[in-house]
Amino acid sequence: MHQFLLITLTSFLSLFAIVNPLSTLPLFVGLTAEMPARVQKKVAIQSAITGFLIVATFCILGKLLFLAFGLSLPALRIVGGSLIAYCGLQLLYSKTSSDELQSNPEHASKITLFPLATPAIGGPGVIAAAMSYTAQGFSGVSAAISAFALVCIITGLVFVFSGQLMKLIGRDAIRFISRIMGLIMAVMGVQMLIIGINGAINLMQFTGVCPR
Repeated sequence: MHQFLLITLTSFLSLFAIVNPLSTLPLFVGLTAEMPARVQKKVAIQSAITGFLIVATFCILGKLLFLAFGLSLPALRIVGGSLIAYCGLQLLYSKTSSDELQSNPEHASKITLFPLATPAIGGPGVIAAAMSYTAQGFSGVSAAISAFALVCIITGLVFVFSGQLMKLIGRDAIRFISRIMGLIMAVMGVQMLIIGINGAINLMQFTGVCPR
């Protein structure tokens, strides 16, 4: 029991630091600033639940999925980085109006999965960290899932109460934040892409797929 609690605490601190709900709050606010409060709350809850399900799935079936489809973590980082960079550029140059957002419910469902559920909450870094604890057997899997569930609850609550922050900051500031977050997301995407490519090169050299 003591060992399980220790693993849970360690994994929680690690996963919480990676997700960092406060750092993802500007992204959520920037993407949902023009939405009605009801839709905002729905997106907040669904993104937290979806992010949890993504990481929990990889904790339970991650190794089997990677082996079955011949996948690798560098490939996951490359794809994730490309998507983040693309979404960041869209956010940076977005010209969507509040009327368009409120009349287009599909927008809410799209951002719930990407980029909120993944990679903001359940990104490649979180998946890699969570899977590292699953190597310790059933206790590691249980601890990682329990710890990440708590992280997702905290993140969901931060998102749900973002409305008060929006009123405090103001709409013009929110629009400015969304542009800044778009730029930061684009840079994060390129950085993840670089890490993924570097990891792929190292993996190929290690397995002897390409000459040194």
